Amino acid sequence: MSRVEKKDIRAEVLKRREALRRDEWTSLSSIICRRMSSLTVIFDADLVLGYVPFRNEVDVLPLLRSLLQRGAKIALPKVRKAEHRIDACLVDNLEDLERGAYGILEPRSESRVDPQEIDLVIVPGVAYDENRNRLGYGGGYYDRFLTGLSASAVSVAPAFELQVVPQLPRDAHDKRVDVIVTENRIIR
Repeated sequence: MSRVEKKDIRAEVLKRREALRRDEWTSLSSIICRRMSSLTVIFDADLVLGYVPFRNEVDVLPLLRSLLQRGAKIALPKVRKAEHRIDACLVDNLEDLERGAYGILEPRSESRVDPQEIDLVIVPGVAYDENRNRLGYGGGYYDRFLTGLSASAVSVAPAFELQVVPQLPRDAHDKRVDVIVTENRIIR
């Protein structure tokens, strides 16, 4: 499918997501995190790559905090723009962050984690479909990162229902996620 179609879908879904009022964003994020907490794969994970929400992405920070309290190790992505990749860097808390590439909050830590050791990736994105296809911001960072995970690692995408579209264009390099969790349903 064409890049134009992806670009159009991306623009439309971002517009809808960014139109969420603060109270809606907070409430829906909380519902999604509660649904995610009920998944065995979340509860059983020892090493989790999460993310810091950007541009009205689902706020998973409360979930990450509870995983930290439970004893899970948490890593956050650090964008290496020049190399077109992300590194997973361990964090002890979710406050020791700085603005990185694209203005996204990233860990100050350079304590990199081997992607093969990650049990769970909580994957941000712009749009999804019911076949678990994911559309990101267009840089391919997560598509490349997901390729380097162990076969047992699970990818879970928190999303607002407004981000789920009937069908996404898919290219050979696009990676599906294993599970999508919205405020209304879990797509496996």
